[in-house]
Order: sequence, then C-alpha cells, then structure tokens
Amino acid sequence: MRTSIGRSLAAVAILSAASPALAQEASWSGPYVGATIGGNLPHGGDARTVGTPAFLTLVPSLAPATLDTSRNSIAAGAHIGYNLESGGLVYGVEADLSYLGAKKTSSFTSTATVLGTTLSTTAAHQIDYLGTVRARLGYAPNAKALVYATGGLAYGRVKDTATVIGNAAPSSLVWNGVSSGTRTGFTLGGGAEFKVGDRVSLRGEYLYYDLGSQTTTAAGSAGVRGIAALNGIDYSQRTSAKGSIVRVGLNFAL
Repeated sequence: MRTSIGRSLAAVAILSAASPALAQEASWSGPYVGATIGGNLPHGGDARTVGTPAFLTLVPSLAPATLDTSRNSIAAGAHIGYNLESGGLVYGVEADLSYLGAKKTSSFTSTATVLGTTLSTTAAHQIDYLGTVRARLGYAPNAKALVYATGGLAYGRVKDTATVIGNAAPSSLVWNGVSSGTRTGFTLGGGAEFKVGDRVSLRGEYLYYDLGSQTTTAAGSAGVRGIAALNGIDYSQRTSAKGSIVRVGLNFAL
C-alpha cells in the first residue's frame, strides 16, 4: 500500500514541476496545497456478535446481538494535488490525510448465567486517521467556480477490541481480543470550489469511504482454558469501517 501511495504522490510532484506556463493559461491548472476541517459520520459501525458458534450455544442471551460503536468525530487534515484544465474540463490527482480520532466503547451485561455468573461484553471501535489518493474530474463554468467528482483509494488505521468478563466467581472467566492495523478500501465523492483571490479558493466537499469489515476474536484466558466445559470456546464479533466525511477547506495555488 505504501508503494502505491508513494507512486501517486510522486505523480503529483512530477505534474507540479511540468509546464509552469500552463498554470498561467488556464485558471484552474497547476499544483496546489490546502487544509480542510469538517465531520466524520460513520455508517454501520456497530459490533455484531458472530460467534464462535460454541460460545453462542452456551446459554441464550449470553452475548448482545450488536453493540453501538459508532461515533461522530472531527475530521481535520491537509491535501496536495495538481489540476489540468482543457475547454472547461478540469482533471487531476489529489492526496490527503485527515485525523479522525473516532472511538467509542459500549458494554452489555447478560441476564443469563454461565457457571453461576453473568457476563459483561465490551466492544470498542476506533479509526485514528483516514487518507485518500484520488482522481478528480470537474467542470469550470467560469474562472471563479469549479464543480467536481472524485474517487480512488482510501486507507486508515482501525482498531477493534472485544472483552468478555465474568461478574462473579469463578472470576477467572475472561476473554480478550484485539484487531489493529492499517486497512485499505475505496472512496467516492464530489465537491465545489470558488476562487476568492488569484491564488486562493474555498472548497466544500463530501467523501464516502469504505475500509471493509474485520472480525475480532476474544480468546479465553488460562482460567477459561482450565474449565473443561469452556476450553476452546471463544467469543467473536465483526465491525465495519465506513462512513462519510463532510468538510470545508482552503486551497492555495503554488
């Protein structure tokens, strides 16, 4: 993934160095940098209990069907790109990186018991940052306005945790699991820009992103493994990392 991102950024740099006169001939052509701020609105971020089958058949209602791990958050970042304009059509490439800091933890306590104790299930879902490398295609009805569609690669660091704990003796009933790493997917969206100076423009943009789903399995502790009826019985949940970014920003032509 890093190689793909590096190649895309290198392409931006090469385009930025090419044909300085072109930027003077067409109002939207040339390299630019900018900054954005807005909101991250997650879609379907609930942690769904999916297994393991042996865990789910221990006692009905031992684990929740879902836990709400969706949380709106800020989205603040920076971008770099390059445009070319031809006959009112504007096309180019852009790379950006945004801090999200989206994290939410939810818990559920069962009414049913296993070995005489209820169980508390906790799930946490977190997206630290989101980056994209995108193509852009737009139309400039005049020298001051531009509307565009965009799409390409999305990537981000996602962390999911799952924990199940017994609330009474035997206190050794504990299951823990973590899934963490950089995940890739796609993004689609669009926006509009309006020039407020020779080298400055205002931007409004919407992006939908989807980094796919992942399953987190919480393995039983040594205490769980030491109980014959529970040995090898683990808990499993699945979450998706997708949502919408709505933001505004400033562009500075270079």
